[in-house]
This record gives sequence, structure tokens and C-alpha cells, in this order.
Amino acid sequence: MIKPLIPPRLRKGDSIGIFAPAGYTEDLEVYQSGVTILQECGFQVRVPSSFWPGDDYLSDSDSNRIDEFYRLWRDPEVKALLALRGGYG
Repeated sequence: MIKPLIPPRLRKGDSIGIFAPAGYTEDLEVYQSGVTILQECGFQVRVPSSFWPGDDYLSDSDSNRIDEFYRLWRDPEVKALLALRGGYG
């Protein structure tokens, strides 16, 4: 049996990267409320430099969405990844 890999707990001051693997958010107020909650818990929040443009249904092109995910994954300061929303796409 393979032992699961359990990451260290998040600590105040750690960075959480938010990425959009599927659809974009239509309600920026709800999005900002979520970011504010994370910040009030003591976390830094990282989002892409150009907010998800949303092209019809998806948050961005396939290549841009995967680049965004990999950029956050490789960033040594990002301690956790959080999907903006899940779903089809």
C-alpha cells in the first residue's frame, strides 16, 4: 500500500493561488467576498495578472488555463491551490 503524501498545514502568511480551470465567475462581489475571507484568515491570495477574461463559457483558452495552473504549481511561495469554480470545461 502506498502511503499518502500529506502536505504541511497552512500557516498565516502563506500564499494561496486561485486558478480557474473551468468557467469564470460572473459575480465579482461573491468572488471578492471569498478573497476577503481568505485574507482575514491571514493568507496571501495570488491571482493571475490579467483577471479571467471569460470567453463565452470558459474562463480562458485551454492553453492559458493550463499555463495559469502550472505557473502557480511551480511557484515556491504558493502553498495551496484553490479552484475558482469547478465543473465542466
